[in-house]
Amino acid sequence: MSKLFNIRLITLILIALASCSAAAAQTNEKSDKNAGGGGITFKIPPDVMPVEWATFKGILMLAKKKPSGLFISYPNDGETLESLRERAEKSIAQMFVHDEKKAAKIQWQTKSIPAHAGDRGETATMKLYDGEKESLQITFYEREWNNLKVIYGYFALQNKKSKEKDDSADFLDEKGQGSAAFDEFWKTFPNK
Repeated sequence: MSKLFNIRLITLILIALASCSAAAAQTNEKSDKNAGGGGITFKIPPDVMPVEWATFKGILMLAKKKPSGLFISYPNDGETLESLRERAEKSIAQMFVHDEKKAAKIQWQTKSIPAHAGDRGETATMKLYDGEKESLQITFYEREWNNLKVIYGYFALQNKKSKEKDDSADFLDEKGQGSAAFDEFWKTFPNK
């Protein structure tokens, strides 16, 4: 991505985010709490901006300074967690790979990493796309609370061509660590 394109993209994101008020974030959080009779409660970290995530039950939180973010989402009626993960993967990829056809053709490297305490299962899924100009990482975790299943996770982009430090975000490591905002987010989930 060119520096001018990055500046325009960041400006557009900031304008869109500025239009989202704290009331919108509270509305999303309230709908999350009410989904399925008592969804997972959480605190939004200070270094992210919550935005409505079109066609998803949940919330998307974009980092204020770097190309990264957090998310939590509940499946639609009749939707499996696997289908929800696939939709989330495509939605996040399209944020960075702006050509829908290219985003759909991404060849992901997939590996398992340890789940967090309280998650469903023992592993989470980390996906990595290593392109010519950038690398994209998306990590998916699953949790169940009050018989309601959700996915949550972290995503980040690293720009290989730019020398600007804010054009790249930290990736999670093999243990799922590396983002203070993500740790702050998931550690506010209620325990079993």
